Amino acid sequence: MSAPLIQRGAGASPASTSGAVQFNNAGAFGGNATNFAWDSTNQVLKMRASGTFDHGAAGLVVGVDEALFLAGMLLLYGSFDTDTPEIRRRVFRGTVAAPTAVQAEDFISYERSDGYTGAIFQTAVTVATQVDAALGAWTPGRWSVLTAPAGGSGAIERLRVDSLGGIRIVEEFANGADPAAPALGFRLYSVKTAGGKEQAAIRFATGAPIIIATEP
Repeated sequence: MSAPLIQRGAGASPASTSGAVQFNNAGAFGGNATNFAWDSTNQVLKMRASGTFDHGAAGLVVGVDEALFLAGMLLLYGSFDTDTPEIRRRVFRGTVAAPTAVQAEDFISYERSDGYTGAIFQTAVTVATQVDAALGAWTPGRWSVLTAPAGGSGAIERLRVDSLGGIRIVEEFANGADPAAPALGFRLYSVKTAGGKEQAAIRFATGAPIIIATEP
Protein backbone atom coordinates (compact mmCIF):
# COMPACT_ATOMS: atom_id res chain seq x y z
CA MET A 1 0.00 0.00 0.00
CA SER A 2 1.34 3.44 -0.88
CA ALA A 3 1.91 6.13 1.74
CA PRO A 4 -1.18 8.28 2.49
CA LEU A 5 -1.32 11.73 0.94
CA ILE A 6 -2.51 13.27 4.20
CA GLN A 7 -1.43 11.98 7.57
CA ARG A 8 -1.50 13.13 11.16
CA GLY A 9 0.59 12.05 14.12
CA ALA A 10 -1.41 10.55 17.01
CA GLY A 11 0.73 11.84 19.86
CA ALA A 12 3.56 13.62 18.14
CA SER A 13 4.56 15.15 14.84
CA PRO A 14 4.66 12.49 12.09
CA ALA A 15 7.94 11.47 10.57
CA SER A 16 8.75 12.90 7.18
CA THR A 17 7.36 10.91 4.27
CA SER A 18 8.18 11.85 0.72
CA GLY A 19 5.14 12.99 -1.22
CA ALA A 20 2.86 13.27 1.82
CA VAL A 21 1.06 16.35 3.13
CA GLN A 22 1.42 16.30 6.91
CA PHE A 23 0.38 18.20 9.99
CA ASN A 24 1.53 17.58 13.54
CA ASN A 25 -0.40 16.56 16.65
CA ALA A 26 -1.10 20.24 17.37
CA GLY A 27 -2.86 20.53 14.03
CA ALA A 28 -0.23 22.65 12.30
CA PHE A 29 1.18 21.87 8.89
CA GLY A 30 4.91 21.46 9.11
CA GLY A 31 4.76 22.78 12.66
CA ASN A 32 3.69 26.19 11.31
CA ALA A 33 0.08 27.12 12.13
CA THR A 34 0.31 30.33 10.11
CA ASN A 35 0.56 28.56 6.76
CA PHE A 36 -1.59 25.45 6.55
CA ALA A 37 -3.43 24.17 9.62
CA TRP A 38 -6.30 21.98 10.74
CA ASP A 39 -8.57 23.60 13.33
CA SER A 40 -9.61 20.56 15.37
CA THR A 41 -12.03 22.62 17.50
CA ASN A 42 -14.12 23.84 14.56
CA GLN A 43 -13.21 20.98 12.21
CA VAL A 44 -12.08 23.26 9.37
CA LEU A 45 -8.99 23.48 7.22
CA LYS A 46 -7.49 26.96 7.11
CA MET A 47 -4.64 28.49 5.22
CA ARG A 48 -3.72 31.24 7.65
CA ALA A 49 -3.78 31.75 11.39
CA SER A 50 -6.41 34.45 10.85
CA GLY A 51 -8.79 31.73 9.67
CA THR A 52 -9.03 32.86 6.05
CA PHE A 53 -8.59 30.76 2.96
CA ASP A 54 -7.09 33.12 0.43
CA HIS A 55 -4.70 33.74 -2.40
CA GLY A 56 -2.77 36.70 -3.71
CA ALA A 57 0.85 37.68 -4.03
CA ALA A 58 0.55 40.81 -1.89
CA GLY A 59 -1.79 40.23 1.04
CA LEU A 60 -5.40 39.13 0.94
CA VAL A 61 -7.05 39.46 -2.44
CA VAL A 62 -10.03 37.12 -2.33
CA GLY A 63 -10.95 35.13 0.74
CA VAL A 64 -13.59 33.10 2.51
CA ASP A 65 -14.10 34.28 6.06
CA GLU A 66 -13.92 31.36 8.49
CA ALA A 67 -15.99 32.96 11.25
CA LEU A 68 -18.90 33.63 8.91
CA PHE A 69 -18.54 30.18 7.31
CA LEU A 70 -18.92 28.58 10.73
CA ALA A 71 -22.06 30.68 11.24
CA GLY A 72 -23.58 29.24 8.06
CA MET A 73 -22.61 32.07 5.71
CA LEU A 74 -20.26 32.11 2.76
CA LEU A 75 -18.65 35.47 2.05
CA LEU A 76 -16.30 36.18 -0.85
CA TYR A 77 -14.54 39.50 -0.63
CA GLY A 78 -11.83 41.21 -2.58
CA SER A 79 -10.54 44.40 -4.12
CA PHE A 80 -12.18 45.75 -7.28
CA ASP A 81 -8.75 47.10 -8.23
CA THR A 82 -7.07 43.71 -8.24
CA ASP A 83 -9.40 40.73 -8.22
CA THR A 84 -13.18 41.16 -7.95
CA PRO A 85 -14.88 38.06 -6.47
CA GLU A 86 -16.58 35.92 -9.08
CA ILE A 87 -18.60 32.71 -8.98
CA ARG A 88 -18.58 30.91 -12.31
CA ARG A 89 -20.27 27.67 -13.34
CA ARG A 90 -19.33 25.79 -16.49
CA VAL A 91 -21.16 22.91 -18.12
CA PHE A 92 -20.54 20.81 -21.20
CA ARG A 93 -21.56 17.55 -22.79
CA GLY A 94 -19.18 14.64 -22.99
CA THR A 95 -16.42 14.27 -20.42
CA VAL A 96 -13.87 16.54 -18.76
CA ALA A 97 -11.16 15.03 -20.97
CA ALA A 98 -13.25 15.33 -24.13
CA PRO A 99 -15.93 18.00 -23.73
CA THR A 100 -18.50 18.66 -26.45
CA ALA A 101 -20.84 21.58 -27.05
CA VAL A 102 -23.99 22.11 -25.05
CA GLN A 103 -27.33 22.21 -26.84
CA ALA A 104 -30.53 24.23 -26.57
CA GLU A 105 -32.50 23.49 -23.38
CA ASP A 106 -29.46 22.03 -21.56
CA PHE A 107 -29.32 23.16 -17.94
CA ILE A 108 -26.20 25.08 -16.94
CA SER A 109 -26.81 25.40 -13.21
CA TYR A 110 -29.27 25.09 -10.36
CA GLU A 111 -29.42 26.90 -7.05
CA ARG A 112 -31.88 25.20 -4.74
CA SER A 113 -33.18 26.35 -1.37
CA ASP A 114 -34.64 23.52 0.69
CA GLY A 115 -36.75 23.58 3.84
CA TYR A 116 -37.06 20.74 6.32
CA THR A 117 -40.62 19.41 6.57
CA GLY A 118 -40.04 17.47 9.76
CA ALA A 119 -39.30 14.34 7.74
CA ILE A 120 -37.19 15.34 4.72
CA PHE A 121 -35.79 18.39 2.99
CA GLN A 122 -38.03 19.68 0.19
CA THR A 123 -37.11 22.30 -2.40
CA ALA A 124 -38.93 25.60 -1.87
CA VAL A 125 -37.15 27.76 -4.47
CA THR A 126 -34.95 26.96 -7.46
CA VAL A 127 -33.02 29.42 -9.59
CA ALA A 128 -32.00 27.79 -12.86
CA THR A 129 -29.95 28.78 -15.89
CA GLN A 130 -30.29 27.09 -19.27
CA VAL A 131 -29.10 27.26 -22.85
CA ASP A 132 -31.97 29.16 -24.47
CA ALA A 133 -31.40 28.47 -28.17
CA ALA A 134 -28.98 27.04 -30.73
CA LEU A 135 -25.36 28.07 -30.17
CA GLY A 136 -23.73 30.88 -32.10
CA ALA A 137 -20.59 32.82 -31.26
CA TRP A 138 -21.94 32.95 -27.71
CA THR A 139 -24.05 30.65 -25.58
CA PRO A 140 -27.60 32.09 -25.48
CA GLY A 141 -28.80 32.01 -21.89
CA ARG A 142 -32.07 31.77 -19.98
CA TRP A 143 -32.70 32.51 -16.30
CA SER A 144 -35.70 31.07 -14.46
CA VAL A 145 -37.15 31.15 -10.96
CA LEU A 146 -39.24 28.23 -9.71
CA THR A 147 -41.22 28.16 -6.47
CA ALA A 148 -43.17 25.42 -4.73
CA PRO A 149 -46.80 26.21 -3.89
CA ALA A 150 -48.39 25.34 -0.56
CA GLY A 151 -49.60 21.77 -0.72
CA GLY A 152 -47.76 21.23 -4.00
CA SER A 153 -45.44 18.43 -4.98
CA GLY A 154 -42.54 20.39 -6.44
CA ALA A 155 -41.18 23.72 -7.63
CA ILE A 156 -42.92 25.25 -10.66
CA GLU A 157 -41.45 27.83 -13.05
CA ARG A 158 -42.87 31.30 -12.29
CA LEU A 159 -40.54 33.79 -13.98
CA ARG A 160 -38.30 33.54 -17.03
CA VAL A 161 -35.86 35.93 -18.71
CA ASP A 162 -34.78 34.66 -22.12
CA SER A 163 -31.72 35.29 -24.27
CA LEU A 164 -33.40 38.19 -26.12
CA GLY A 165 -34.36 40.00 -22.93
CA GLY A 166 -37.98 38.89 -22.99
CA ILE A 167 -39.62 38.48 -19.59
CA ARG A 168 -42.25 35.82 -19.15
CA ILE A 169 -44.42 35.47 -16.09
CA VAL A 170 -45.29 31.80 -15.98
CA GLU A 171 -48.39 31.74 -13.81
CA GLU A 172 -51.45 30.56 -15.68
CA PHE A 173 -55.02 30.10 -14.47
CA ALA A 174 -58.09 28.61 -16.06
CA ASN A 175 -61.02 30.77 -17.14
CA GLY A 176 -62.76 32.23 -14.09
CA ALA A 177 -60.13 30.90 -11.71
CA ASP A 178 -58.27 34.13 -10.94
CA PRO A 179 -55.93 33.91 -7.93
CA ALA A 180 -56.69 35.53 -4.62
CA ALA A 181 -55.71 39.14 -4.14
CA PRO A 182 -52.18 39.58 -2.77
CA ALA A 183 -51.67 40.91 0.74
CA LEU A 184 -49.24 43.54 -0.56
CA GLY A 185 -48.41 45.10 -3.92
CA PHE A 186 -49.88 43.51 -7.03
CA ARG A 187 -49.87 40.21 -8.88
CA LEU A 188 -49.29 39.69 -12.61
CA TYR A 189 -50.55 36.47 -14.16
CA SER A 190 -52.15 34.86 -17.18
CA VAL A 191 -55.75 33.69 -17.23
CA LYS A 192 -57.58 31.86 -20.03
CA THR A 193 -60.66 33.21 -21.78
CA ALA A 194 -63.69 30.99 -22.23
CA GLY A 195 -62.36 30.30 -25.74
CA GLY A 196 -58.91 29.27 -24.43
CA LYS A 197 -56.92 32.40 -25.32
CA GLU A 198 -54.33 33.90 -22.99
CA GLN A 199 -55.09 37.11 -21.10
CA ALA A 200 -52.53 39.18 -19.24
CA ALA A 201 -54.05 40.27 -15.96
CA ILE A 202 -53.10 42.27 -12.90
CA ARG A 203 -54.67 42.14 -9.47
CA PHE A 204 -54.06 44.54 -6.62
CA ALA A 205 -54.59 43.98 -2.92
CA THR A 206 -58.08 45.45 -3.27
CA GLY A 207 -60.57 45.36 -6.12
CA ALA A 208 -61.30 42.93 -8.95
CA PRO A 209 -58.73 41.58 -11.44
CA ILE A 210 -57.92 43.89 -14.36
CA ILE A 211 -57.32 42.45 -17.84
CA ILE A 212 -54.39 44.23 -19.46
CA ALA A 213 -54.40 42.52 -22.87
CA THR A 214 -55.87 39.52 -24.65
CA GLU A 215 -54.12 37.19 -27.07
CA PRO A 216 -55.15 38.12 -30.69
